[in-house]
Amino acid sequence: MFQTAPTDAEIETAALAAELVEGRTEMLRHLFAAANATSPIVIWDPFDRDLKHPVVRAFASTLRPIADAQKRVTQAALDAADLSGFSDWMMRLEPIRDADGSVRDFRYLHYGSEIAASYGRDMTGGYTSEIGGHISSFFAALYHAVLGRGEWVKSIHEPPSEVFARIWRRLIVPVYDAAGEIVQIAVLNVADNDLRAGLEAVPDPVMVVRQNGNVTFANGAARALFGERRFLSDPVTLEAYSGIVLDLSQPRDSVLDRRVHTEETQVGVNNSLIVHFRVTRSVIFYREQLYYLVIAKPE
Repeated sequence: MFQTAPTDAEIETAALAAELVEGRTEMLRHLFAAANATSPIVIWDPFDRDLKHPVVRAFASTLRPIADAQKRVTQAALDAADLSGFSDWMMRLEPIRDADGSVRDFRYLHYGSEIAASYGRDMTGGYTSEIGGHISSFFAALYHAVLGRGEWVKSIHEPPSEVFARIWRRLIVPVYDAAGEIVQIAVLNVADNDLRAGLEAVPDPVMVVRQNGNVTFANGAARALFGERRFLSDPVTLEAYSGIVLDLSQPRDSVLDRRVHTEETQVGVNNSLIVHFRVTRSVIFYREQLYYLVIAKPE
């Protein structure tokens, strides 16, 4: 029987994982530097004081009491715990093994709605390898390292620029079966975005649009009016999403132009109901990228 030779990505992941198991991050820093991204932070067996975000800290506080004497969280204990308050920020993955027992990928059994909203895609049923790029290598290597060390790990990393989040804060917990084998990985994953929270609070529809005209974020009011959409996996223009037509051909230095441009338009929404909007458009600079901030106030 012939054995398939490992791909370059698999070789890179194995080397990264081996380094992480040893507690080193040199290769990881070079991986992110090559993608022009800030080096991630990885802390094994974190103390409570290492968990700054209140949701991450509360998740840890919920899991620690159900762990056994070896600090292991079993699948039975995890399934029995009330984690409903964390579901929107939680992922559960299972390692996918070949016939020889080696892990070749990780499948998402659950992918929280808050994670999907920030990432732009619901990965439930999908695989870590499908994410692609340096982030896919990072995730796979860290999950492999969790299998190797059997410890909790905190990580903070900067996502690619097309993801509408500044950083991701994660707490990754191995989940064991009755025989002491790691059969799942539970992850609490919170996006830090200093713009998103404020935009969600705006009562009017708000959309963040890239320079190519594609919508990268829509707040709750916009989603209620124009429909739910995962913009990263299925790019859509502002016109196709909302029916609003705007001239977005501004020069790159337009971030210095603090004027707010206002237009009036009518579009059909909610089964072709005609709604009159007062649309304001401004330019914002976020994570070294120019975006248009579009607010559609119904008249």
